[in-house]
Parts: sequence; C-alpha cells; structure tokens
Amino acid sequence: MSKDTSLAFRLSRAQRILVVAPHWVGDAVMTLGLLQALKTQDSGRDPPHISILCSKGVAAVYRASPVVSDVIEAPFAHGGLQFDLRRQMARQLKQLELPFTTAYILPNSFKTALIPFWAGILNRIGYGAEGRGLLLTKRWPKPSKTQKPAMLDWYGRLGNMPPPSRLTWKPTRRAAQCCWAGLKMWKCAMKLQVTYPRQCVLAFWCWPVKPVWMKPSR
Repeated sequence: MSKDTSLAFRLSRAQRILVVAPHWVGDAVMTLGLLQALKTQDSGRDPPHISILCSKGVAAVYRASPVVSDVIEAPFAHGGLQFDLRRQMARQLKQLELPFTTAYILPNSFKTALIPFWAGILNRIGYGAEGRGLLLTKRWPKPSKTQKPAMLDWYGRLGNMPPPSRLTWKPTRRAAQCCWAGLKMWKCAMKLQVTYPRQCVLAFWCWPVKPVWMKPSR
C-alpha cells in the first residue's frame, strides 16, 4: 500500500467532527479545552479530524491550535439570519467526499444549528436553547443563569469533558503579612478618602505585584 493510499485509508477511518464555533474571541479561547478532549478521548482509534466553522474574527484562535485540522471561515454577518447563504454552505459540506459524522454546535442560537442539520450530519450535539431541539440529535439541557457553570465547563459538558481541577493556594507567612498590611492600608485609605476626597492618592505595595496607584473617583 502506497503512502498516499495509506493516508487516505486512515482519513476514511478517522471520525470527522465539525465544530460550530462562537463569535467572540474570549468564548473561542474557552472552547480549546473541549477540542483537546475531543482529540484525545478515544485512544484506541485514530485521532479525529476536527474542522472549525467560524467567523473571520476568531479564525486565528483556531489556526493556532495544534488539535484543529482545518478552519472553515463563514462569511456571515453578526446578528444576520442569511438563510440562503447558510443553505449554500450546508450543501457544500454535504457534497464532501468524506462527510462529517458529528457536529458540535457551541453557540445557543437557532440559526447556528441549521447548517449541520441541512448538511445531513448524523450526530448533532448542543444545548437545547431557542427551540432548536428538533435540529439536534443530542440535546443538553441549558442551565439557568443562576446555575450556569464557568465557560470552560459549559463547553466541556458537550464533549463529556470532566471539570478542570481547581487551583489551590497555600498561603506563606510572607503572603499573609502582605495581605494583612494591604488590608490595614485599605482601611486607612477609606478614612482618608472620606476626609480628603480629591487629594487622596495612595500607593498599595502588594508583594509580589507592582505598586498600583489608586485615585478616588470624582
């Protein structure tokens, strides 16, 4: 078997995943943990081929990720429906020689679930928001605003990614002394700010952070 034939055979065996990415850069960064989990979740098979469908504004985030196979830039205007353009893109995805087997729709809007649905992707996973439950094959219940987890966990749930380990902090004696000194200075600053609301300029020297100059609001 030649090298090209072997590569084509491996690609045909690998799972092909389409990820519909969020629009904002901060949210896009929070999805990288999910992509890493999808790339390594099944060690017994070839790593999946992960394609990102995203706007031009966040494409650079995914191109810099080593787990992303390719990036498909969607020429959609933010907030626009553009049904004809979405149907045209879905038709192009449906005609691929190696079709996608799974789609993760990370945004919650109804319109973002249309392309995977029209493209005929068998497994479509996302949160059941905005009445788009019929467009998904696996619907995760959307948590309420009071129970909404951190964004890293929010996206990780879609790929059954375990929650990240929490950071622990063991305070040292030096850090405790600095915190105590900072608290005393803060109390002093509040008194001065009441007495001298415009003239008060106080420097907090919080080790190991550089001094932060704080001026009272006018």
